Amino acid sequence: MEVTERCELVHVNARKLRQLVGKNAAVKLQQSLMLSSFAKSGLLAAWTPEELASIARTMELCEFMPGAKIPASMGLLVVLDGDLQAGTFPAVRTLQPGDVEVPQGGHTG
Repeated sequence: MEVTERCELVHVNARKLRQLVGKNAAVKLQQSLMLSSFAKSGLLAAWTPEELASIARTMELCEFMPGAKIPASMGLLVVLDGDLQAGTFPAVRTLQPGDVEVPQGGHTG
C-alpha cells in the first residue's frame, strides 16, 4: 500500500485487540492480514488458498516484549504488530507487520 493522496486511517494494535475481544477473536480478526501475508510470501507460494486458510485458522496469537528471543520451535510466524530482528550477522533483517518467517532451526511441518 502506498498513500497517494491525503488519507486518514484507524487501526488497533494486536494487544488492544486482544483486550477488547479476547485472544481467539483477535486471531480470527487478524486472519485476513495473515492470508494476505501468505499470498505475498515466497515461502508459501506453492500452497493452495484452502491450505493457507487452514494454517491461518490454527495459528495462535503470541506477544513478545522488547529483548525477548523468539524460539525456533515456533515454526511459521506472521508479524502482526511491531518489529523484530531475524537472522544472524551479517544477514540480520528487520521483520515488520505482514512479514512471514520461519525462525532458524524451525520447521513448517
